[in-house]
Amino acid sequence: MYICICFPAGGTADITVHQKLSGGRHRELDSASGGSWGGTQVDKHFVAMLAECLGANTMRTFQKECLQDVFDLLKEFETTKRTITPETTGKSNNKALVFYVSIHVFAVLNKVFYMCTLIRKLCHIA
Repeated sequence: MYICICFPAGGTADITVHQKLSGGRHRELDSASGGSWGGTQVDKHFVAMLAECLGANTMRTFQKECLQDVFDLLKEFETTKRTITPETTGKSNNKALVFYVSIHVFAVLNKVFYMCTLIRKLCHIA
């Protein structure tokens, strides 16, 4: 009998393979190895996706001016990630992931958009 052990930690996921031997013993067939597939990497890509959607300036301003809201957003995202199961993924069941975003994101968006528009007008950029 072979046993594959996967240990997902915060930033990595380590995988090893063992063979079950007689007498309750086991032998490691492949030593633990892994990559940056853990939850913090998912978070990092989520924040990058938000920056791409909202704009890098908006995301930087939001992170600088609304830090508590950033923490709340990441906590909400973490909670949402934990609802994902094999039953909620796949082609036959495309369930949307829903989480709440602070109203401050929209205030920051408006502020950044207004500043960009103002700068364009002052510099006569169409």
